Amino acid sequence: MQSYNLSLIERKPYMQQLREWKDRHIIKVVTGMRRSGKSTCTAGYEN
Repeated sequence: MQSYNLSLIERKPYMQQLREWKDRHIIKVVTGMRRSGKSTCTAGYEN
């Protein structure tokens, strides 16, 4: 069985941009290629 090193890639510019828009009453849409970390960014944004 193979073992994988699964570490998170920090996406500071994207998280900063999401945080800047956090308190605005507008729908935020995160788009991108499959398996590019959209759900992970969204989860980090929620916290």
